[in-house]
Amino acid sequence: MADFKTSDNIRLRYLVRGNGPPLLACHGGPANISDTLANTLVPLEDTYTMVYHDYRGSGRSEVAPSASYTFERIADDLDELRDHLGYDRVGVLAHSMGGFVGLNYALRHPHPCAGMVLVGTTPTGDPRTIALPALQALGAARTAKVLAMAGWYLAAWSWRSES
Repeated sequence: MADFKTSDNIRLRYLVRGNGPPLLACHGGPANISDTLANTLVPLEDTYTMVYHDYRGSGRSEVAPSASYTFERIADDLDELRDHLGYDRVGVLAHSMGGFVGLNYALRHPHPCAGMVLVGTTPTGDPRTIALPALQALGAARTAKVLAMAGWYLAAWSWRSES
């Protein structure tokens, strides 16, 4: 375990383990800790140098001014960590709320972002924002199929007894 200071002087805790190209892991949150993700992703350490960190105000990182708790600032923290570790390009693996961090990272720092894996996340925290574009992307036939599958599931399971 180590730490570094961001450009706005906030101490962030991080951990580097593994071998291979660097992969920055963004945990869920907001008040989560990277240890859970680090314990889960051990198998990736044979192929990647995994970099785990706690967001500002999370886990073992330092509390920051409330105005700095934005996905943009946390994405900038991630890039500062990348630079601190001396990596030119990195992959990003983002889980849950970490997906928002990862997406902001890719938008704000496209050159160093070599690729991204999003796990259990959405491009927005507001389902109303994504519902219409998702349905449009699915198209009429796929949307009908999804609705039919949901109807089948409800019909198949709604009559089951509690035993």
